[in-house]
Amino acid sequence: MVSLRLVPFLSVLFLGTLAQGFPAYYDISEHDQAQAEARQRNLPLAWVGGIPEDLNIGSPVQGSNADLEQMTLATLRDNTVIIFFDGRNMAPVPDMVHAQFHIQDDGPLPNGGNWLIPKVVFTNPEVTQILGRVAATQMRAERDAALNSALQIIRNNPAGMAPPAAPPPVAATARVATAQSNVDDASGLSSGLAVATFIYGYGLYLALGGAGVVGLLLWWVWSRRPS
Repeated sequence: MVSLRLVPFLSVLFLGTLAQGFPAYYDISEHDQAQAEARQRNLPLAWVGGIPEDLNIGSPVQGSNADLEQMTLATLRDNTVIIFFDGRNMAPVPDMVHAQFHIQDDGPLPNGGNWLIPKVVFTNPEVTQILGRVAATQMRAERDAALNSALQIIRNNPAGMAPPAAPPPVAATARVATAQSNVDDASGLSSGLAVATFIYGYGLYLALGGAGVVGLLLWWVWSRRPS
């Protein structure tokens, strides 16, 4: 977990989070821990792309990258679980989140850039749903109102935070189907044996009956012979 920088401004900024026993934010390498906390607290993940060094600047110039990054963390700290990563290295960011950073919310940028620092993408704890995003251009214009608006949209959509539905129990279904097949096979076998037994018994009955008739005829012929 990332510890707070020893800057008076940030120490006050994150006091509420520390009091709850949770870190101010997680490094991208600790995303598994962040996801676990998000599930525990039923909070969305906030993936914040910025410059780590900016968090060490005390009393940053209003509207600067450092000002917006520190404001972002202060606004989100009690409403999300924050994963802060260096925006100059997107390689560790999950593909789903990565794609959101490459949507040009800040408009065409020089040198083929896709986004300005900072930018925030919100996901559910399992990182299977995108819940929203806020660009630097929005934050420069509206400051924390842009972030609070995104948070309110997430609160109004509880289905977005619901864990993914469990897949159907395929193995159990297969076992039930197999068991039913076995029952059907056994039932068919029993029916076949019953029919065979009936045919055999009836044939035996006819055979014995026929033998009895032949015996009676032979006796009648023998009894009628001349003395």
